[in-house]
Amino acid sequence: MPDNLIIYPHSSGPRLYYADEDPRDRPMRGILWTRRGFNPVDNRRMPTGELQRKQMHPYRQMVMMAKLHCQVCAEPARTPLSFIFSADPRDQDPKASMIVTNQSPMCIKHARAAALCPTSRRTP
Repeated sequence: MPDNLIIYPHSSGPRLYYADEDPRDRPMRGILWTRRGFNPVDNRRMPTGELQRKQMHPYRQMVMMAKLHCQVCAEPARTPLSFIFSADPRDQDPKASMIVTNQSPMCIKHARAAALCPTSRRTP
């Protein structure tokens, strides 16, 4: 745990805070989001730096979750039936009627691609 995080009592139970927290740290519904910088952009306004396939930028994740857009292409993720979320086996509780995941939804096109991707988890 980073040294600038602290745990304080809260009416709903222990709550994690940044020692120097400001409103930008909890932009939606009071949920604390990790701090992460943005890479510089090139002359085409594209981010620079090495691709990190197993990580999603926290700000992008927050926006995609709020809008229910695809985490890959940023287009609306609604399918004719509902939404597709990727869940790790650790996200599942066999006794629960629903699965909770921190992954943003995916559109049908990218859900199919993710299922075939050799770098994805073996049991999504």
